[in-house]
Amino acid sequence: DGNLEMLDEPILLPVLDMDFSLGRFNINDCRVEIDNSDIMLWGDVYNIGEYIDGTGLLTGELFLESDYVDVTKLMQLFSADDETVQNTEEAIEEIEAGKDTLSAMPFIVPKGIDLTMYTNLSEINFNDHLFNNVGGDVTIKDGVAILQELGFSSDAAEMQLTAIYRTPSPQDDPFIELDFHLLDIEIDELINLIPSVDSIVPMLKAFSGQANFHLAAETFLQNNTPIMSTLLGAAAIDGKDLVLLDNEVFDGIKRKLLMSKDARNVIDSIDVQLQVIRNRVTLYPFRVHMDRYTAIIDGRHFINK
Repeated sequence: DGNLEMLDEPILLPVLDMDFSLGRFNINDCRVEIDNSDIMLWGDVYNIGEYIDGTGLLTGELFLESDYVDVTKLMQLFSADDETVQNTEEAIEEIEAGKDTLSAMPFIVPKGIDLTMYTNLSEINFNDHLFNNVGGDVTIKDGVAILQELGFSSDAAEMQLTAIYRTPSPQDDPFIELDFHLLDIEIDELINLIPSVDSIVPMLKAFSGQANFHLAAETFLQNNTPIMSTLLGAAAIDGKDLVLLDNEVFDGIKRKLLMSKDARNVIDSIDVQLQVIRNRVTLYPFRVHMDRYTAIIDGRHFINK
């Protein structure tokens, strides 16, 4: 009830059809409306007696469908508690003002629950990014959230995400492990979607065009951004026909390599693999094709964050 009192938006239940027997809820049909989010829900929730007595987890399997869900706002509204939120009204104002809502209040995964949700969401809004056709399994298990091969798309790319997100206690930094694939994404959209990529691979912002991106990583989070000193991971980026945005750099390359005057500022292909161990990024040797030349590039740099 305490959490409900803090909600700025009412929870509407235009449809609620459920049965209760032997410590088990059978949800036949439930329609939920919170602000502009709509959710259709059905499934089973059981082990209720043990959960109330504190002797077991509340378990269940639910099916979720929706035309539109504002995930960011729901996360902020429902993860609020007295230990982690000092000013809920201020956080809600930030959400409605369109500010960086994920840094307003970190999402705390609830404990005492072992619940699997099978999702089919037409459109979601997550931190000012719109995603379509979201489908996959989401499990909440006693303070840990597991996203299993969650597939989705946007105007920028096709994506797939498997992740484990853990919040041991409100005083600890959240921890995440993830495996993230993006296909045929515009490089500027990639940087916009995952700003940390700009720090890990600074050269990316010199290119324009489409690329494939794969990231496997683990890190602690602060204000829902990676703490670089704890980041461990590997990434691969490959693309074709990438435009080199800096004309002065290209002109210098063209002079040094004695390229023809008709040479274009286009990288024919690039295939980058790298490793991140805390603040150190190791760039493994990779080939760059440009005009009639092939170059091998490797190196190492440190993230100053």
